[in-house]
Amino acid sequence: MAGELGKIWEMFRRELLSTRKNTLILLLILILPVSLGLMFGTFKEIVPTGAPAIVVPENANTTQHDLEYINSISSFFSKPTIEQAPDFNKLYREEAYYIIEVPPGTSVQIKRLEIFVDASMSPVAEIADPYVKEIFLYEFENRWNVHGIEINIHKVGRKVMPFEYFVPGVIITLLAIVGLIVIPFATSKDADVFRRLSTMTRIESIAASKIMFALALAFFQIFLLLATQVFAGSRGSDAVNAITSMFTLNFSPMGDLLANTQQYALINVSPGTILVMLLSAIFFTAAGLAITFWTRFSEAGKQANALLFGGVVLFSGAFYPIGFFPALPAQQIFGWMFEPVRGWLLSWVPTFFQSISRVFPSYYATIALRGFGVRNLAFGVLQDYVLIIAVSALIALGILYYSIVRLRNE
Repeated sequence: MAGELGKIWEMFRRELLSTRKNTLILLLILILPVSLGLMFGTFKEIVPTGAPAIVVPENANTTQHDLEYINSISSFFSKPTIEQAPDFNKLYREEAYYIIEVPPGTSVQIKRLEIFVDASMSPVAEIADPYVKEIFLYEFENRWNVHGIEINIHKVGRKVMPFEYFVPGVIITLLAIVGLIVIPFATSKDADVFRRLSTMTRIESIAASKIMFALALAFFQIFLLLATQVFAGSRGSDAVNAITSMFTLNFSPMGDLLANTQQYALINVSPGTILVMLLSAIFFTAAGLAITFWTRFSEAGKQANALLFGGVVLFSGAFYPIGFFPALPAQQIFGWMFEPVRGWLLSWVPTFFQSISRVFPSYYATIALRGFGVRNLAFGVLQDYVLIIAVSALIALGILYYSIVRLRNE
């Protein structure tokens, strides 16, 4: 019996050592529970405390004191800033989750408050009424002893279901899987074949073929995703007839189905969405291959790509609004420091995770894809985000070229 237990322990130990060497498994074991814990823990708070908000005057008669009064109350459940005019594009770009409009005389005798949220940002729109309203009423009644206030929640834009809001995140994740996991891992596995090929053709040509294959594979996955959602949303018999008609050279059912595709599709396929997906696929694949070549096809390259993929999933807002990340206990952590260092840290740390997110080009890709594909925004609203993605793709291609030159000169 003792010998059998010893064998079981030895096999368990071997599995543990094997798992330690498998970065992707470690990623799934460690990062996913932490990510889900952050999400569920924050939702337990009902309204996250670090969500960005804008406090604006209703008209020219609203004083700065009125704005500062509401700004101080809003800080209990959000991270507000004062601006002099409402900019609803900030809602659509997810730079602000709430716009709070302050009437004149609010600091003297408040009677009402207007709050605007983006109806297409379903995680925020769902909690705005009644939870945000209830929090405001609670703060006024319990902290300031003010009663009988009218708080109106305005949901602007097109309302979408939660799963529609997260479809762009699924697409970005699929692109990241292909560019950071599938292609780099396959390249590392076939390192010997790659070295033999590099003696017969240019490494740049091999890298270009891999990027082309990654684009084809990624867009094939996206096509399957969109085709499946249309199939599931449409009448099953119409979809089956459309598919079988391709084999009987009768395309009239297919035309009927395509005419109704927009009714069932969860994302609008426009030039903006295609451009963002194309640039994102190039960025992910170029970055993944650059890391693979730079680390000479080693295990370290796989680990770096897996960690980068984990960062994309966690910090891109693909499955969780970045503004919902919980605030850190900055007062307890930095309370011992001297001013002005402490004041600067206290103002910055609560949105630490949001700041990290803005380092990832995939964050801008997710917002842009959501803007073009779900909100049907004009290109000009998100052109700077698209530019960030394009520049990031060019930088990744430049690093890839340098890593190829470095590999060739060894």
